[in-house]
Amino acid sequence: MTLLVVNDVELTVQFLTEKISWNEYGISKVYKAYNASEARACLTSAEIDILLCDIEMPGENGIELLRWVQERHLPCDCIFLTCHANFDYIHDAMHLSCRDYILFPATADAIGTAVAKVIEKRVERLKSDRLQRYGRQWVEMHASSVSVGGSAGSPQDIIESTTRYILEHISSPELSVNEIAEKNYLSLSYLSRIFKKARGISISQYIIQERMELAAQLLAESGNTVSNIALEVGYSNYPYFTSTFKKYWGVTPSRYREEHPNA
Repeated sequence: MTLLVVNDVELTVQFLTEKISWNEYGISKVYKAYNASEARACLTSAEIDILLCDIEMPGENGIELLRWVQERHLPCDCIFLTCHANFDYIHDAMHLSCRDYILFPATADAIGTAVAKVIEKRVERLKSDRLQRYGRQWVEMHASSVSVGGSAGSPQDIIESTTRYILEHISSPELSVNEIAEKNYLSLSYLSRIFKKARGISISQYIIQERMELAAQLLAESGNTVSNIALEVGYSNYPYFTSTFKKYWGVTPSRYREEHPNA
């Protein structure tokens, strides 16, 4: 996840960017801006997941900046940081779907924990919508290779329904051979045997293959962050996703994106 700190006080920006161990709270990269104009430039040029923004700033304030973000449908969550508990500000912030409101000064741990909670909710939202965004598209892309036929209960029918189930649930971290066998009321050994005979690879290998192919497509065609793409293809463990991707494609996800711009 990425974080943009927006505050007009240099010492506050230094504290927020340098004195908080952001990696511990799920943030991999931190950007900074000293006013709304700099923040807009950063939000336009980089993909920001979390906006940690002061409300009261000279010129354009944080509320106006968040309104600008909302009008452009930028996919970031906002947390306001302010020295004054102003009801009007709180009302406007909540109306604009601000995720949290922190009174400053606050400890590094309190700020980091607040950001971590917003990240957790953000991840849950990503999990809930990724099937709609990618799963159905992925199934449609593979429709020609998943034929409709075979008698009910036949090996061919089981292979086809298993393949379709995998493609429809490719984004689910819970997707597993055991789950598929249970859903189809089949023994694990029987399902594994007939699938490997038909496809030439195990179900587990097929799941990895489809996830890696989808991940590669998203890296090349979308501007989403690598960490979000990991979630979208079913990996909640980012290091494990990176390791699996490198083993499959021979390069890291970031390197693959560099080598396949808008493939």
